[in-house]
Amino acid sequence: MTNMRKAILFTTAAAMGLALSACGGGGYSSERRAEAEYLNERGEALEDAAITSKVAAMITEDTTLAGSQIHVKTYENTVHLSGYVSSRDDAVHAVEIAYQVRGVRNVDNDLDIRR
Repeated sequence: MTNMRKAILFTTAAAMGLALSACGGGGYSSERRAEAEYLNERGEALEDAAITSKVAAMITEDTTLAGSQIHVKTYENTVHLSGYVSSRDDAVHAVEIAYQVRGVRNVDNDLDIRR
């Protein structure tokens, strides 16, 4: 989780806590819960998009993978690689590149080998 995301989530949580204590509320209203869930999902979606962009850029720039057709998607910090490469070594290399990106927890390798 990036420092910016942590700061936003902390600030949001603190503001919600202050608002509830000022109103004398003993818990979150359903509206507040929905807002907190939305903010969390939005933050994860933005982080996933950044991971996808970085992995895709690194794969595109890698001369070893020239001629490969690799598609990158990310969901909840798990990168999914699909498409095709020339060899098993290229598939392993693409996975290694994905793991180099900060924030990646897992990589699903669904790459086909075409010679």
